[in-house]
Amino acid sequence: MDRLILPIGEEYIDYLRDESRHSGQADSISFPRDEEELRQILALMYGKNVPVTVQGGRTGLAAGAVPTRGHIVNLSRMDRVLGLKKEDDRFRIVVQPGLPLCELRRQLAAKRPEIAAPDPESRRALAL
Repeated sequence: MDRLILPIGEEYIDYLRDESRHSGQADSISFPRDEEELRQILALMYGKNVPVTVQGGRTGLAAGAVPTRGHIVNLSRMDRVLGLKKEDDRFRIVVQPGLPLCELRRQLAAKRPEIAAPDPESRRALAL
């Protein structure tokens, strides 16, 4: 678990602000790669009664990603396509929350989404 929780040091100073240019403070930061790591981090912070600020791309202008104290969970490394489904005449794609929209658009334009671990339903949808 220690590898998931990193102390805020010089290399993480940019994560104390977003495009609003407001700055905040936090004691630690995490970059989970999947739902299980996120679950572990949140359970640990909840157990210690530590406030958590969740960050995406930090592009907001309302300072929503600026921490006031506690811990930062940055979702930028949760950036994979998880699945693709065909329902009737529509496709549904499942992605992690840190996948940049421009990357999703690139994959969809190429008509080849890069699915992390394609399940049988995703394979069928890709074959269409």
